[in-house]
Amino acid sequence: MTKTIRTPHLIFLLLLLTVAVSRCAFFDPDFWFHLETGRIILEQKTIPHADVLSFTNPGREWVTHEWLSEAVTFLTYRAGGYGALAILFGLLVTLSYAVALARSGGATLTTIGATALGALAGLPTWGVRLQVFTLLLSSVYLYVLLERKTKLYPWLVPVMALWANLHAGFAVGLIFVALGVAGSLLDKTPDWRPLSLTLAGCAAAVLLTPHGTRLYTYPLETMSSAPLHSYMTEWQSPNFQSPLFLPFAMLLLLTFTVMAVSPQRAKLSELLFLCALTLASLRSGRHIPLMSLVAIPVLARHSALWLGLKEGAGGRKKLFDVALVCAAGVLALTACARADALMRASESVYPVAAVDFIERERVPLRLFNLYGWGGYLIRRGHQSFVDGRNDMHGDAFVMQYIRVYEGREDYHAMFERYGIEAALVEPHSAIASVLRNDPAWRVAYEDKAAVVFTR
Repeated sequence: MTKTIRTPHLIFLLLLLTVAVSRCAFFDPDFWFHLETGRIILEQKTIPHADVLSFTNPGREWVTHEWLSEAVTFLTYRAGGYGALAILFGLLVTLSYAVALARSGGATLTTIGATALGALAGLPTWGVRLQVFTLLLSSVYLYVLLERKTKLYPWLVPVMALWANLHAGFAVGLIFVALGVAGSLLDKTPDWRPLSLTLAGCAAAVLLTPHGTRLYTYPLETMSSAPLHSYMTEWQSPNFQSPLFLPFAMLLLLTFTVMAVSPQRAKLSELLFLCALTLASLRSGRHIPLMSLVAIPVLARHSALWLGLKEGAGGRKKLFDVALVCAAGVLALTACARADALMRASESVYPVAAVDFIERERVPLRLFNLYGWGGYLIRRGHQSFVDGRNDMHGDAFVMQYIRVYEGREDYHAMFERYGIEAALVEPHSAIASVLRNDPAWRVAYEDKAAVVFTR
């Protein structure tokens, strides 16, 4: 089948970009410390290797595996503010799905339909998040490997060097190349040899980072982190009771269904990638966008074969194309209308007024804080008690923090150990109830979002 980007595809991608930009609000609590880290890297001309952002673990090893994407993020923010960041990350998302669309071939109807469904499946993870760099580079790797672009295999090595400096998701790229070798052996194609050399080259390219061999073990430590898998929603299995995961369920069922009824058998390598990414997605919702990148071309091509659709065939197909583009247009216009509201909503999840009070009244800054607000405190120029760098804080510390915050462990030992003088927490949290009932603490400030306690 012809793999071309046609006019309806371009229109669809333009509309997808509009939606992606409007979805790029700042809900990710880690965004704020990434922005501050980028500032430190560029202004101090150094890449931190020890913690400087918290007062609980000063000097502890900090693997800044995202140093390059943090620098890019801060440069973009400095050049154009939050709007420029929304455009940048919206563009990265759109390019990721554009590459998947280019791999899809088949009829325009199935190509746009499959891409739209795949994009909807990945929608919950969109935003100004550094993992979007991994989404784009994963799409590039899948294009080269699954389309067997043998002349491009050597280029995967310098791309891996770039990826390893952008995000720890580089491990996904190594897994993809390993799956490519296995898929080549299953399909009995001769490119397993150059792919094996490419895998060795990519593994060596990881050394071209400020962290050297340390970066090999970092992804394994992250994947085995107990707090991540127990308390972080995106690292848990998708909850199919939630409507957020309905597009993923539809993508999964439709892809395997059309493969079963298609007159053409799927390649074993294609099945290998699809099954591996399906398993990863069912274990962790964070991997759903990667699965969608594999599934989109499979769904598009086999749907076209099953339905007997060809490029440029018939007025009815053109009507379907027009209907899809119009539907995407309505979605884009709706998203644009909500863009400002999304930006305001992203600000509302942070304790803006409470931190203003802390700074105005000079509240002591050995401050016990909500996990999700640590990054925001860092961006406001304060050291955090805890923030999203689980790997740096360590599992034992984070688990104890969670028990204290949830009222399952007496707070005194932890507060005394770190000299806590104030607390910034949610008004209806368990720790807030404990402190309200403790005469040693008083409410210094409270609104709907946050409460500040002082001794």
